[in-house]
Amino acid sequence: MSVKKVKSDLNSLCNIVTPTVTSCDRLITVVNSLGFVSENDLSNISQSAERCISSIKKCESIIKTVHSECSIELNIFFKEYNTFTQNISTECTQIIEHLENLIDICNSCREFYRISNEVEWILMCNVTPNLFTWIGGLLYSFKNKLNTLQLKTYERNSSLIMKVRK
Repeated sequence: MSVKKVKSDLNSLCNIVTPTVTSCDRLITVVNSLGFVSENDLSNISQSAERCISSIKKCESIIKTVHSECSIELNIFFKEYNTFTQNISTECTQIIEHLENLIDICNSCREFYRISNEVEWILMCNVTPNLFTWIGGLLYSFKNKLNTLQLKTYERNSSLIMKVRK
């Protein structure tokens, strides 16, 4: 595998992290701005979570590619980085599962909302902003790790030097 290919994939990883962090921030903002939880709020949470899942899956794919390349070809030089990318890849899978759980919660609440009237829904379902706050802490921690990954990736990318053979 060429250094040029590895550098290109490291660059791709750096570029995909920013939109992924942004999608996490958007979902955190949606959840933190909840007041009285309405059916519209549940839709907004679901849509934001779906966009976040999509972004994380793209990022995870590139992380796995970079991890594979660096662990095969550059393990001696990138040992700590390879461990970090492996851990982040595992966390991506876990965060996706949590987001899918969040979407299921929203869908269940919306379905109950559709079959009941609004007063029953408020009294029986007890849907409050507290039902969704758990995801904010997970996403906040995850996006900080993504930012760390981006920094480490920049460092590793700059340490790889392509030389022209004569």
